[in-house]
Amino acid sequence: MSKKDTKEELHVIMIWDEMYLQEVEHEIESNFKVLRRINVPSLLRELGDEKRNQIMDALYRHEIESFGTKGCRPFVVFIVVDENPKYEEGIFKGN
Repeated sequence: MSKKDTKEELHVIMIWDEMYLQEVEHEIESNFKVLRRINVPSLLRELGDEKRNQIMDALYRHEIESFGTKGCRPFVVFIVVDENPKYEEGIFKGN
């Protein structure tokens, strides 16, 4: 397998459960350049369940039967840059 370097990559990381936010935030800051940290209020409380589901559909861009509690409580969004992404090329062998 060979490693392939690419240019910087922009990513969005959502932390749906704030229970581990401090630990996860440290890992994010250690591995990425954080461009923005956004505290988002409960979508359910602010917009109602129908709008929450519309937003979740747009975020996930594929049909999901249930989003569980995502968006029901406040959550945190990180906009980050991976300044040195690495990929390994390989062959995937299914069963």
